[in-house]
Amino acid sequence: MASYIQHPAAETDGKEQPVESPLYAAIDVGSNNLRLLVASLNEKGEPRVVDAFSRAIRLGAHLDDDGNIDPVALEKAANALRICAGKVRRAGVRRYRAVATEICRQAKNQRDFIDHIRQRTRLNVEIISCAEEARLAMMGVSPLVDEHITDCLVFDIGGASSEIVWGQKQDDGSLKLIDHISLPFGVITLGDRIDESEASRRASYDMLRTELQVAFMEAEQRWKLRDRVMAGKVQVIGASGTVTTLAGILLDLTRYSRSLVDGTDLKTADASAVISKLLSQPPQLRAKHGCIGFNRCEMVLPGCAVFEAIIGIWPVDKVRVADRGVREGILLDLSRQYG
Repeated sequence: MASYIQHPAAETDGKEQPVESPLYAAIDVGSNNLRLLVASLNEKGEPRVVDAFSRAIRLGAHLDDDGNIDPVALEKAANALRICAGKVRRAGVRRYRAVATEICRQAKNQRDFIDHIRQRTRLNVEIISCAEEARLAMMGVSPLVDEHITDCLVFDIGGASSEIVWGQKQDDGSLKLIDHISLPFGVITLGDRIDESEASRRASYDMLRTELQVAFMEAEQRWKLRDRVMAGKVQVIGASGTVTTLAGILLDLTRYSRSLVDGTDLKTADASAVISKLLSQPPQLRAKHGCIGFNRCEMVLPGCAVFEAIIGIWPVDKVRVADRGVREGILLDLSRQYG
């Protein structure tokens, strides 16, 4: 549900003012990162970004033994959201939507979290269902689907959950959600499954990847899309930090650039070669790469295990890389409702 912000009426000199595209804001409170996007949208649904913000809050690493988000993590999220609130109001945004995903769905103190955020920031944050998260992610990547494709699989490897979404293109070019599956693991919650000792890193990785393939097989048994994927009749799109990181490394970027990565095709054979190299490196060496960094050096291998499990179930030569997802889906949704 969108929230409305009332701004004071602007003074004019009596002349007719030019009509500008309305600005919308989308906030995604994830299990690892909190992200803001302020933008207007063009006729094709592509955002013209006015402001953006991202901060690692790692809520997924801070559930206590009782299943509550601990106070330190809650305050860290509140501080990041205060920055977002300031940016939204200064930009003159009228409509925004702020959503929280898996880790807040799991948290026993989710109501306290939402109330605290509202008191501290005056932002209304809603905890959305897995189905709504899947719908928004699919909307967000829809501009990247090839024209001749009718079906697509979109996967999003998050901090505490991983989603696979099956969508079908409609006559108007939009994507219809056919089905989705959400599994309760991601790059944070799987972090302790990789033994970082040199002798055991590869073996623990292979064991995790095999277990994850079994978990994802549930979706294939339901959908029976493997043969169509292998025949090139279903496009596979990866909307996660894992995929964008692999693409950035393959593009030999010394520093990550969304404009150079978003919408590119990642050859899975090349991705597997990069993963093999990452498996030979300790975390401190991985951290030196500009597309990984210190904050993500221990999360990249769990994400790669999920990625390789997915392409093991649905083998493809290439994956379309999407540095977009829930936020862009929110913007498109708001534009269609209020634009």
